[in-house]
Amino acid sequence: MSVFIYGPPQSTYVRTVRMACTEKGVPYELKDVEFGSTDHTSLHPFARIPILRHRDFILCESSAITRYIDQVFEGPRLRPEDPRERGLMNQWISTVMDYYYDVMIRSLVLPRLGLAPLDEKKIAALRPRLEHQLGVADKALAENRHLACEALTLADLYLAPVIAFVMKTPEGGRAVPGYENLVRWMKGIMERQSFSSSVPPL
Repeated sequence: MSVFIYGPPQSTYVRTVRMACTEKGVPYELKDVEFGSTDHTSLHPFARIPILRHRDFILCESSAITRYIDQVFEGPRLRPEDPRERGLMNQWISTVMDYYYDVMIRSLVLPRLGLAPLDEKKIAALRPRLEHQLGVADKALAENRHLACEALTLADLYLAPVIAFVMKTPEGGRAVPGYENLVRWMKGIMERQSFSSSVPPL
């Protein structure tokens, strides 16, 4: 095995990297890390995840890792050649990392899973932002089969693990079915081997 991915399977960013490997047909081994340990900081100076080790090369940060995987390994391209489509892909990756993750994972999913303090008033107040973000994705998916273009790109691999977790919350379970294009897209993603083989334990 020449590719190792470090990080817990519950992390959406770890799952994105795993999905990218599977889409490219790259075998990998998932390895957990003890957060903050010497072993961890020897791989990532800021003790974050995911981390990729490919032979003697170590790479941190999911955005760098997924682009490296797509460039280095053979298999279906996960980044479009067209500059506008690639721009949309990069825009969506940033959008998920900068906006969706904070609202959907940090503020909703983690409290609902008991991994952060639960404040029902704060979660109730999230509803307009959650629905706005779901609507933005739904609108994009009305124009194309996938987020950036007709083909699957890295952008889809960033958003899908987030939406999958959101759908497990009461709020997401009620809201997501109201967005027809998002539901259609998510059903297609869930049928892919990269998604089914990376379902994390809760």
